[in-house]
Amino acid sequence: MTTEEKTFNEINELQTMKEVFDLIESKYPNWIIDMVNRYSSDYPHLQNNWQTLANHSKNKMQKIIIVENFENEDQLSFAELLTHAGFIVRTKAELIPCLFCRSAIPTQTIYNKMREHIKLDFEWNNKCRNC
Repeated sequence: MTTEEKTFNEINELQTMKEVFDLIESKYPNWIIDMVNRYSSDYPHLQNNWQTLANHSKNKMQKIIIVENFENEDQLSFAELLTHAGFIVRTKAELIPCLFCRSAIPTQTIYNKMREHIKLDFEWNNKCRNC
């Protein structure tokens, strides 16, 4: 049995999201760095994409989870499960919380990559324009 299969078997035995988070914490202490409620209003397209994903999986939007990084297939499996449950899972290299309102903001590196594909009429900042 692969590690991924073992993880899915463990997850299938769980009955609540709290049990899922407890299992994640027991296997990967401090992997989850932060949880925020929404994307910054500066990035409505990210919030809309999340809504589309939640609608597609027939789940309500939960929280945005910021993790340390993805080191193995097991962590990717947890991220996939959480995504199917309405969460967004991103690394600290991709998202940070706003210094004031704690909405998710792309890191400067991700912001620069986004600018290559979409028009953003503001400069990157570690806080929302309205904060």
